[in-house]
Amino acid sequence: VEKYPQLADVFLDFGVHCVGCYVSSYETIEQGILGHGFSEEELDEFLKEINTIVPRSHPSPGDQRVAPEEATPY
Repeated sequence: VEKYPQLADVFLDFGVHCVGCYVSSYETIEQGILGHGFSEEELDEFLKEINTIVPRSHPSPGDQRVAPEEATPY
């Protein structure tokens, strides 16, 4: 969210209301989503959603999509 503030709404809409929590700076997106009891399938759904936003909002050479194993702290 620090890097892509527009993703805060996606977190909130998904039911993850800890975008400002101090723990979020230490966890990956995967750890945060799964730690809140969401399934792997729901994690995939969440990542698909944020990946529709990141490339549009932050175009760069190459694709900056987020994969679970590459997810940085939110």
